[in-house]
Formats: sequence, C-alpha cells, structure tokens
Amino acid sequence: MVTRFECLQVLAPMVGEGLVVMSIGGIENEWFHLRPGPGTMRLMMGAVIPAGLGLATALPATRVIALDTDGSLLLNLGALCTVGALRPRNLTIIVVDNECYESIGGTPSHTANGTDLAAIAHGAGIKHATTTHTLDEFRFAASSAMNRDETTFIVAKVAAGAKDLPAMAMDGLEMKYRFIRYIEDTQGVRVLEGAPQKMPAHMISK
Repeated sequence: MVTRFECLQVLAPMVGEGLVVMSIGGIENEWFHLRPGPGTMRLMMGAVIPAGLGLATALPATRVIALDTDGSLLLNLGALCTVGALRPRNLTIIVVDNECYESIGGTPSHTANGTDLAAIAHGAGIKHATTTHTLDEFRFAASSAMNRDETTFIVAKVAAGAKDLPAMAMDGLEMKYRFIRYIEDTQGVRVLEGAPQKMPAHMISK
C-alpha cells in the first residue's frame, strides 16, 4: 500500500507558490521536510478545511491546499457543507487517510469501518470528489486538481506509519508569524493591523 510520504513527495512539487494549511500529527515533519518554506501553516485538528476555505475566499487568485487527515476532518464534517455551498475555484482539499489516529496509538477512525469521506464531500456539493488507492491514482488526481479551476476534494488512502525524520525546530507561534508575513509579502495585503512589522530576531529560524 502507498505511504503518506510517497504521496507528499508527489504533491510537493505541484504546489508551487500556493498556500498550504495542514493538520497536526505525523504528517507535519514529512511535509516540512519536503517543503520547508514559509507558505505552510499547521493548525489544530478540525480547523484545516475552515481555514483553507477562508484563505481561498479571501485570496481568490491564489491556489490554496487544505492538507488534512481523516481524524481531523471527522472532527468537523460540517465544514464540507460550507465548502460545497461556496465552492471557491482555487481550493484543493487533500485528506490523507490512514484509517486510524496514529499519534495516539493507532485507534481506528470511522474510515476503517466504512465511512466514505469522498461520498460525504460529494453529497455536500463538491462535484470533484474522489478517493485514490495507488500512487499513480494520486498523482493523476492531484495533477488534475492543480490544473482545475474548481473546488476539488481528494482522499488519499495510505498505510499507517511515519517516515523517520528529524523533528521540526519550529513552534506554532513562529510558524504563524512566518506564514502571515509570507502572505503579506506575496499578496500585497496587510493581515495583522497594528502588529510589529518584523518578527523578533529570536523567533527567526536560522
């Protein structure tokens, strides 16, 4: 069975200048190993798709990728209804589904017992919703999504297990400000009114 890291290896070169919001968990180190730049923000479980929707709506000329997990999405399935109602053309949702809560010992998630996230997304109004099981299927689905001017939802079925990589040397506060400054610099918008123009020196990664 395909691994999460293999799927992320395929996805990373496709993202380009897009913005990525992603879930916490084992996926973090793998993604930041492949795409260490400032265009990614980690969020708590259940918040990834709402944040991605907000970014895509606010920045309609920018590709936004919501990189979620089965456990995270299952905490906030209602978010898919809002996505289906608004359908921003620049939003791509990718759910990496290992059918378990691996970071707390591997407890099975509902997707291990028949819950079909792509079917739920389609029922919520997201026309382009699919599930992939192989790396070739994922490559085709991700490439199609990046070239499609419509909301797309992809569930990538992967094996449990994480790539053995060094832990990120960055906390959430540093990541947040780095991400915000990246948006301000590349989009020509001001996000934090009244906030310091520059990140404190002790918070800047070397």
